[in-house]
Amino acid sequence: MTTKRIFKRKNNNIFFAIVASVLLLSIFLLMMMGVYMQEEEECYENLHIQTKQFKDDFTGQLQSDSEALALVANLAGELYKTGQDMQLVFDSYEPTGFVSNVGILRPDNTFITKKGILNFNGILSFAEEVSKGEYISGRVADVTNKEIEIIRIAKPVMVNGQTVAILYGSINLDTLGKRYLDAVSDLNAQLFIYESGNGNFIIDTIASDLGNVELLKERKYDEGYSYEKLISEEKGYTVFKSAVWNEKLYMHYSPLEIADWKIMLARRETYVFAKARFILKIMYTSFLFVGIVLALYFLYLLKRENAKKHITSEGSQIRKLLLYINQQESNIKEALEKITKLSKARSAVYVDTDGEDYNFILPIYAERLLSGDERNYFISEILGYAAELRIARKKSVDVISIKANHQLLKSNPKFHDFLVNHEMTEIVFASVTDKN
Repeated sequence: MTTKRIFKRKNNNIFFAIVASVLLLSIFLLMMMGVYMQEEEECYENLHIQTKQFKDDFTGQLQSDSEALALVANLAGELYKTGQDMQLVFDSYEPTGFVSNVGILRPDNTFITKKGILNFNGILSFAEEVSKGEYISGRVADVTNKEIEIIRIAKPVMVNGQTVAILYGSINLDTLGKRYLDAVSDLNAQLFIYESGNGNFIIDTIASDLGNVELLKERKYDEGYSYEKLISEEKGYTVFKSAVWNEKLYMHYSPLEIADWKIMLARRETYVFAKARFILKIMYTSFLFVGIVLALYFLYLLKRENAKKHITSEGSQIRKLLLYINQQESNIKEALEKITKLSKARSAVYVDTDGEDYNFILPIYAERLLSGDERNYFISEILGYAAELRIARKKSVDVISIKANHQLLKSNPKFHDFLVNHEMTEIVFASVTDKN
C-alpha cells in the first residue's frame, strides 16, 4: 500500500469520525432544546393551573359565603314579617368561611350586631345602600373600627318586594391573606388579588401593608411584556425583575368573575423552571459526557492512524535495511542496530545457511545474549521454521511471528520452554529462501 493511499484512508477515517460526531452532537443538542422547550411550556401551564386553583378556591368560598348570607337575609325577612326582632338571626347564625362578622342596617340608620345596636347616622345612608342593591365591595374601612380594612358583602332583606333592611357580612383582609399564606409559601410564590377599578390590593401575601397594583409599574419587564399590558389584558402572562428577590418573577393573571377583581400568581424563575433546569442540567452533563467520549475517540483514532503510519514507515525502513544488509555485508551490524531500535525489540539477529551469524543486543540486555549450544539451538529452530514456511506458503520471502503461548506449548514444548526461560515473549523474523 502506497503512502498516498494510506494518507487518503487516514483522512477519510478522520473525516467520517468528525461528520459522525457533529451529527450525533447536533441531534443530541436538538433533543435537549426540544425537551427544554417542552418542559418550559409545562412550567407555564403549571403556573396557569396553580393560579386557577387559587382562583377556584377563592371564588368558591366567596360564592358560598354570599349564598349563606342570602339565607340569613331571608330569615331576617321572615322575622320582620312576623314582627319579631331581627336580632334573633344572630342566635342561629355563626359566621363561616371568609366572613368574620355580620350586621343589619335598618331604615333609621341603626345597625344591629350580635353585641348590640349602633347608631350609623352620618356613617351609612340606608337610602344610598338600598340603591346599590346586592353587592360585594372593594377594600373599605370597617365602619365599627376605622383602623381595620374589610370587604363588605351586602344582601337586601326583602319583604313583599320592599327592602326593609340590609344584611352585611364583613371579611377581614388580614385573615383573608393569611388563609393562603401556607399554600403560597409551599409554592414559593406571591399571590395578589386587586380591584380592577382602582388597583387596590385585597390580597398581597408578601407585603405587610396592602398597597396598589401601581407598585408594579416601575418593574423592569421582559421584552414583549409591560405594565400597561398586564393591566389592560383580561388574562395572560408577564415577566419582570423582582424588587424583593434578585431574579425574574413569572406571573399569570386572570379575572375573578364573582367581582370586578383580578387574581395574579407570581413565582420566582428559580422555582418556575426548577424541573426544566434539573432536566437541562442532566442533559448538559450527558451532552458533556458524550462530547468527551467523542473527543477521546477522535484522539484515539488520530493516535491509531498515526501509529499505523509510524508502523508503516518503520516497516518501510526495516525493508530498506534488510535490502541494505543483502547488498553490503559490511553494514550488517549497523543495520541490525537500527532494526532493533525501530522495532523496539531487545535484539536483532542475522543468520544464513552458510554459517554467517550476526547480532545486535541493547546494552541493558547484554547479559542475556545467547551463546554456545543455546545460540545454535535457537538458530536451528528459526531456520527450521523458515524451511517449513517456505514449503507451506511457497514464498521465497515471508514474515512470521512466533509467540510463547499455549499454541506453541502444544506444537513445540521444548522451544516454548526455551523462550520462556530466556524471557522472550515474541520472535518476528523475515525469511529469504532460494526459489529452488
